[in-house]
Amino acid sequence: MSKKKEKHRPRSRPEVDTAKTSEMATMAWMLTTLTTFVCVAIMAGSRAYVIWVDPEAASLAILSGLLLFASLVLGVLALGLELVVLRIRKPAPPRPVLFGSTVIALLPMVAALIVFLRQ
Repeated sequence: MSKKKEKHRPRSRPEVDTAKTSEMATMAWMLTTLTTFVCVAIMAGSRAYVIWVDPEAASLAILSGLLLFASLVLGVLALGLELVVLRIRKPAPPRPVLFGSTVIALLPMVAALIVFLRQ
């Protein structure tokens, strides 16, 4: 009446295609960087219009505030994704791309600081 112990095989982890993962992370990083840049550019244009052309354009002032908030969130996300890409991507991205992306991701923080100090 002896029971044979069943041998349990350790479950193997499913293989993750690191090439696809790094490509997807790189694409997400570049898309957030580009979207951050577009938000900052439109925000700066609308804020300049409100300051110099029509100070009573309340809708553009609200739009610039919303775009500043969106660019802040996206800038933080772009910085986080940049760190992820640097960790998982075997050939690291070129230094000018890293520098440009970091500058673009930091632009909303500088803009928010300027807006905060002006008020």
